[in-house]
Amino acid sequence: MEAKRMRIMDLVQAQRPPKEIAEIINCSERLVYKVKKVFKDMGSVERKKRMTGYHVKATKVLRAKLKEAINKDPSVSMRKLAKQFKVSDFLIRKVVKEMGLKSYVCRHYHLLSAATRKLRMAKGKKLDSRIKKAL
Repeated sequence: MEAKRMRIMDLVQAQRPPKEIAEIINCSERLVYKVKKVFKDMGSVERKKRMTGYHVKATKVLRAKLKEAINKDPSVSMRKLAKQFKVSDFLIRKVVKEMGLKSYVCRHYHLLSAATRKLRMAKGKKLDSRIKKAL
């Protein structure tokens, strides 16, 4: 594919029209325009080298720093940790789960204050009496 891109760029620099380039190389005109744009933006037709997969970013160093940050302040959300370490929040969640840790920010139950508890009891009694009258 690199050879094809280089050939397209050679023909573009020879000022051939995109339709003719597509016919010569046997590719789509869209590819010709895309290669022209990439060359204009980056100065070369080579593709970017990308690091893929979460294992590449989830290194031992990241895990150690993450564990240190969580031990320092366990109330920090995973999203804030993701911003702090400049990685995706998906990666942080996955690594935290693998390490067997939990976010203390996450609540699994609703905490009622004394006033809310009284109000809920009063409404519950009122509703209970309505149901009994209907029967």
